[in-house]
Amino acid sequence: MASANKMGAGQSGRPSEFSDPRRARMMRQVSEDRSSAVSLFLRVYTGQASPREAIKAKCLECCWMDEVGIRECTGTACPLWAFRPFQKVARKGGGHESH
Repeated sequence: MASANKMGAGQSGRPSEFSDPRRARMMRQVSEDRSSAVSLFLRVYTGQASPREAIKAKCLECCWMDEVGIRECTGTACPLWAFRPFQKVARKGGGHESH
């Protein structure tokens, strides 16, 4: 029988519902510091995120929710460095777009 505090399908994903206390702590911190990222971290922790979303969550965690810090990241030895979000990408016509 599954433990009542484990996150299962259909549950809301509130921090107290995670069986891993580190994930519960991270969710509390994310909700306090960048509430707009809560749904992203929920998707990652419940296995519903795309690889791109998982990379974004890891970069947000590493640079503690600082998009500029991610864009200007100097950690070129990181295996995710080339895939990090919020990079300026050259657009057709010479403009730039941030992802």
